[in-house]
Amino acid sequence: MATDPVPIPLPGPPGGNAPSAGSVVAAAADDQPRFPAQLPREPFFDDKNRAFWFLQSVGWGGYFVLRTLSGVANAFGFAFVIHTLLLTATGYSMTLLMAAMFRRLIRLKPIITWAVTIVVVLIASACFSAIETWSHATFVRPGLRPQGIEFLSAIREVDRMFEDIRKFVNDWMPCFIRDNRNYLTVAIGCTGGRHRSVYFAERLAHHFMPTSQVLVRHRELDS
Repeated sequence: MATDPVPIPLPGPPGGNAPSAGSVVAAAADDQPRFPAQLPREPFFDDKNRAFWFLQSVGWGGYFVLRTLSGVANAFGFAFVIHTLLLTATGYSMTLLMAAMFRRLIRLKPIITWAVTIVVVLIASACFSAIETWSHATFVRPGLRPQGIEFLSAIREVDRMFEDIRKFVNDWMPCFIRDNRNYLTVAIGCTGGRHRSVYFAERLAHHFMPTSQVLVRHRELDS
């Protein structure tokens, strides 16, 4: 005996209608775990302004840390930290001014850009060296005036000896660098350790300071 099919309704939420096929699919999709959208990483140098500030800060921060550690290791005291902090702030500020100038120079003709760039670098180097020398004389070696400087400077043999030492250091410094040496020590001695050796040490330091990191110690004066 044949009968007609009878539809059987599915149970739904109380007081509501039975969900349709579309709503069931939507609910199943909503139950899946969601993950935050990941933004694509842009290359570091795409944002040149951010790259400049990051490298500028890291570079001068590293300069301050390394020079401070060198001063502490050589027992220069807290005054050397002030000296290094002043130089770090000076270098940081000068490079900011140079960066602002280079943004304008880069738009000019190449010959003008190169010529002005060389002049700016020379002026900046001279200013930094002058400030470093003043800071060294003010904070690191205040009041250091060895006697006999004028007398020693007038002796021809003294100049010959200075030139020999200077040439020796200049000639052999590249070999030390290629051999991965961290430092080169030049020791100058005299009878009392308070006049002639001080003169030579300070003169050599003044000569090499613009191009190298120089630390000067006078054993007899510091004791």
